[in-house]
Amino acid sequence: MLHVTVIGKRACIGYADGSIKLLDLKTGASVFTLVAGKTGHDAEVTYIDCHSSDNVVVTGSVDCTALLINVGTGKVGNLPGLVWNY
Repeated sequence: MLHVTVIGKRACIGYADGSIKLLDLKTGASVFTLVAGKTGHDAEVTYIDCHSSDNVVVTGSVDCTALLINVGTGKVGNLPGLVWNY
């Protein structure tokens, strides 16, 4: 399953394997890729959305983590202390 959000002229896509890609919608080129299990999530991406500034994307995953992604740099942060219990 794919989860997609549009950020201006780019799309951020979360994949079932936990990877995340930012694509340029005009050229179709990958701006950056966060690899599952490394810089991306360890399990399926279930939520993706962008901040109204279009500079930050937040993603959520079955692995019970959330990532904050700087769209300009591709750098990843997390939300310390945030834990989901199912």
